[in-house]
This record gives sequence, structure tokens and C-alpha cells, in this order.
Amino acid sequence: MAALLIGIGSAFTTVKPMLSTVYATTDNGVTWRQLDTADYGTTYVCNSGSDFCTYSAEDINSPIGDKNQQIELLP
Repeated sequence: MAALLIGIGSAFTTVKPMLSTVYATTDNGVTWRQLDTADYGTTYVCNSGSDFCTYSAEDINSPIGDKNQQIELLP
């Protein structure tokens, strides 16, 4: 019975999928860089700025998250 209730409860729970690949541009969409979200803090970080940090596709109209960030590519 408990397993049934857990199954019913989980059927109504929505989980937002996490992207493992994101895209970034430092020149307003002229060139794009594909990044792995697991590399956040190693390859890149999002800092305060006036744009979006990452995108779900190589398209300036596909931002992820909030505005007022910018990508910083780490050496």
C-alpha cells in the first residue's frame, strides 16, 4: 500500500530537467561556445552584467535563467 501511495505521489511531482550542455556567447551571438554544466566554476562562471550567461541553443533568443549576468570564460 505504501508503494502505491508513493507511486501516485510521484506521478504528480514535476521535476525540471537540468541541461548538461549549454551555450555561451561573448559577442552577442556572433560566435558560440558549447559548455558542459558540470564544468561551471572550472571552465566558466556567471557574473553580474547586463546580458544572459548561458543559452539552451546557439541562438540569442534561447536564454537560460535571469538577465543581468554575463559569462566569464576561465583560463
